[in-house]
Amino acid sequence: MRLLHTADWHLGRTLHRLPLLDAQRAVVDHLVDVARAEEVDVVLVAGDVFDRALPPVEAVRVAGDALRRLAEVAPVVVVSGNHDSAGRLGFAAELIAAGGVHLRTDPTRSGDPVVLHDEHGPVAIYGIPYLDPDLARGPLGVDERSHEAVIGAAMDRVRADLDGRDGARAVVVAHAFVQGGEASESERDISVGGAETVPASVFARADYVALGHLHRPHAVGAASGGDGGDDPAPDPVDRTPVVPPTPADAISAEAQVELGGLFALGPPEPAASSAEAPAAAEATGTASAVAGPAAATEPSTAAEGPAAAGSDATAPSTAGDGADARAPRPDGEHPGAVRYAGSPLPYSFTEADAAKSTAIVDLDADGSSTVRFVPVPAPFRLVRLRGTLDELLADEAHAEHESEDAWVEVVLTDALLPARPMERLRARFPQVLVLQHAPEGELAAATVARDRIRGRSDLEVLEGFVADVRGEPAGEDEVPLLRAAAESVHRGEDD
Repeated sequence: MRLLHTADWHLGRTLHRLPLLDAQRAVVDHLVDVARAEEVDVVLVAGDVFDRALPPVEAVRVAGDALRRLAEVAPVVVVSGNHDSAGRLGFAAELIAAGGVHLRTDPTRSGDPVVLHDEHGPVAIYGIPYLDPDLARGPLGVDERSHEAVIGAAMDRVRADLDGRDGARAVVVAHAFVQGGEASESERDISVGGAETVPASVFARADYVALGHLHRPHAVGAASGGDGGDDPAPDPVDRTPVVPPTPADAISAEAQVELGGLFALGPPEPAASSAEAPAAAEATGTASAVAGPAAATEPSTAAEGPAAAGSDATAPSTAGDGADARAPRPDGEHPGAVRYAGSPLPYSFTEADAAKSTAIVDLDADGSSTVRFVPVPAPFRLVRLRGTLDELLADEAHAEHESEDAWVEVVLTDALLPARPMERLRARFPQVLVLQHAPEGELAAATVARDRIRGRSDLEVLEGFVADVRGEPAGEDEVPLLRAAAESVHRGEDD
């Protein structure tokens, strides 16, 4: 079965106040074109469809158009991310599922899969939305306040459902910060809601884990050597995840306090009979199943190959005993491939050198997978320049950055800030978005304050401020007050 794995669209986002919606429309066109050209059997969207809980109206229109067009190619499974409002994204989910878009925003339904079929049997696709520990632990029956605890409880529901599926392959779509993942500056901190990272092993028994949240496309676990780097080529399948400690980058669970899960999916639909399954596939516009790596260049010609989109229902396999032919993995305590799709656009200058791509995943009969990467056409380029003003204005090596599609960050190293620096820079580089002054030499201490807070959480900055002002750290009874203040600010960003 062929999967298209994407995530972190962040529709409605701006980059230093420059709107990105036109570029995001181009990304949608790219995704639809790739889905058609690759004849994918399902599209996985691993959260953060929108950039905030209350997205602009035009961003909602772009999302609706994207999901409609993708559903014309294959079923689409979408989970909500920490930037989305779960309640708003999940509104009318049952009705929308009739059009081939399956929204997963309710944590209690993590064990209710969308079941598709190829010539090797069933593939159960489970959606785990972003889970704020404070909001999700009640519905999931969890006492511990951590991301690992609530995702573990959601995966317990996945495994309980898998136990009754006779060796069906399992794909999990989730939005989380997995240990070993490589963060950038453009993800929102999720650490306010308890311990933020989860080990890859929490997804045990999944054959492929389609992740969202981190914006660089990469695998985590032993398949990537644990380095979290960008992947130019498919990873060998290794079932033992490497989970080195990873510092938190950023997240908070904002406006889902009032809306999370209120408009979640209703009860499961009745199971379709084998006679009804092909008709269901035709009704939802499901492409023919393409199985295995060889399908990268040749579409399947098998007579029994249509991938029946069973919405939320389980349809019996139309491939005889193919489902029973799959042997259980000897290391079933660990997941298969665990991968971040990455964002289709760069959303901070720290991603200036990051190659953006769309992942095409071929899931084989035994649950192993191969991954190919289709480059995303870049509507703009992020450029980072550093030097004195005179050097930057005179250096001919920078001539390629004089076009409108070069979006530039400049760090001036002049000992004293020159007069009218932005005006003079934009005379050569029309799209200078960021200007910083980092003098070299005796005045370099002027940047110490900024450097002291870079990479620190809001709570750490507040605690440092108290310590600097009073000469002693905040007391045990004061830290909860500072944490509550930070959480209040995070929630206010999206309310």
